[in-house]
Amino acid sequence: MHCSSFRKAEELELEFNHIRLRDWTFFTSTLIDLTTIVQIKFICPLIYEAEPLMLADIASLLQQTCNLSSLSLCSKFTYWHSSLTGGDICLMIPLHVRHLAVAIKTLDEIKIIVERLKQLSSAKFVFLDKSSSLRIVKWLKQKTNGSSYRIDTCTACVWLGNKNIQPQTINVGNKRIKRSDDFHDF
Repeated sequence: MHCSSFRKAEELELEFNHIRLRDWTFFTSTLIDLTTIVQIKFICPLIYEAEPLMLADIASLLQQTCNLSSLSLCSKFTYWHSSLTGGDICLMIPLHVRHLAVAIKTLDEIKIIVERLKQLSSAKFVFLDKSSSLRIVKWLKQKTNGSSYRIDTCTACVWLGNKNIQPQTINVGNKRIKRSDDFHDF
């Protein structure tokens, strides 16, 4: 792969183990033109440990991704012992993210995210508490007028309202790029 084509990546998957690398956001931004990224997937137990420096790093990196529309904070690690709250998630997510996939612990976390992140067009919530499904459906019916959803035993996919999100044209350098808000299933 040529270095120039690597810099123009549209999708980025970052996986960390239990160690936060110092200056990883700077290193990432020197390797990749973050303005071309439309989808990011983080796989990192430090997110679910709510490690403050890691959460700040992620928020900083996401602010540099002006074209980012889809973000996944789901993890293959054990999120059911998570310290991450809906409030933590909301603090990390910039206004330009339209589609979110995240592992949560309770219905209350879904409520916080849906109520605070008004810019979202869709969200996928992965949860362990299977007994929450009926309560999630009831709350979604009451609070998200015009929305649709699909809920199974461990996930809730929500398409929020009748938002008519049109592709936007943004300036990147001296080029105009059409930005799409298509939902990517993580």
